[in-house]
Amino acid sequence: LLMLTLTTRGWTRQRWRPVVPLAGPASARPRSDLPDIYFIVLDAYTGGRSLKRNYQFDNAEFVSALQGRGFFVPRASRSNYTLTYLALAAALNWEYLEWLPALLGERSNDFAIPRAMIEDSRTQRFLKGLGYRVIFFPTAYGATARNRHADLLIPQGGQAHPRLRREFFSSWLRTTPLRPIFGWGCRLTRCRADPLPFNPESPELILWKFDQIGALARSPGPKFVFAHLLTPHEPYVFTANCTPKPLHWPSRMDRVEDRRIRVAYVEQIRCVNSNLLALVDRLQQQPLRPVIILQGDHGNGRFPFGRPQPLDVATPEQVAERADPFGAYYLPDGGNALLYDSISPVNVFPIVLRHYYGAQVQRLEDRTYYSSSRDPYRFTRIR
Repeated sequence: LLMLTLTTRGWTRQRWRPVVPLAGPASARPRSDLPDIYFIVLDAYTGGRSLKRNYQFDNAEFVSALQGRGFFVPRASRSNYTLTYLALAAALNWEYLEWLPALLGERSNDFAIPRAMIEDSRTQRFLKGLGYRVIFFPTAYGATARNRHADLLIPQGGQAHPRLRREFFSSWLRTTPLRPIFGWGCRLTRCRADPLPFNPESPELILWKFDQIGALARSPGPKFVFAHLLTPHEPYVFTANCTPKPLHWPSRMDRVEDRRIRVAYVEQIRCVNSNLLALVDRLQQQPLRPVIILQGDHGNGRFPFGRPQPLDVATPEQVAERADPFGAYYLPDGGNALLYDSISPVNVFPIVLRHYYGAQVQRLEDRTYYSSSRDPYRFTRIR
């Protein structure tokens, strides 16, 4: 047994996590037979049902293109959590987080424990134990801003790299007159001092990351690549053909703004789709076919600043959309046959680890818990 101690603001919890055992002939594979694994998280990428219902956008052409490349695309996928750091912690550790509200309180905004679970996850530890290199792409979002356990950060040096230092604090945020207004409003409403989920990355940086992931196909393996891409999440910075446009991050929700969001979001989806297909084509050129996981952490929902509202404020349409993420999985050599249409992210890595390495990881019930940005640990099961 492995004892992991997590400490956050005076709270300490000792959690006993079983080391996942290897069993069967898969555990004896030589290193040259271990597939690369690409875990590409597409923030707030909504599933096809909600895209068609709420945006009048049919994503079937893109789905068909992926299926033609050997991907399994579930028709009724669901998110496990409606906040990114909770969704990633659950997916990478193959567990639900029911114990967090009792530990931290339902209204806590401390995400140190989920962040630690993302940075030092069961999946990462398991693969490193098999000789995998961990390659990580730091982002402007706190929960994926660093990984001190990765073997390589891209760009090298992580947040200290000049490219990211320039991008993480955009000129738009420095000059906007709204910033002091945000702070004043939060003092009245008890929200965070800064309602923005993260400082936006530029279009150039986002496209550069797509290119750098593809370039890894030429690097030696086995490797586990973890790239959290902050798109198609707001802000809206791309046209449909990926031409950069002035940043737009919706701060309110009314009929006019909602119509504008629906158009801008579909444009961003089209841009992401074209980049994903080009990326997949590069990755599939490897001599040993890789495992490719394209995963929306949650759907969009069209909330101000992308922050989900409490259940008594959010509309049923927003809640359903937030719980409807995109997912597409390329598990060669028989792995696709183990997937199913209602799969949720918490069960994806267990399938990968069981199939390719003989790991004894149990499948969990697929569940969806809703919580708002204001009360992230007030979980309500909705599916």
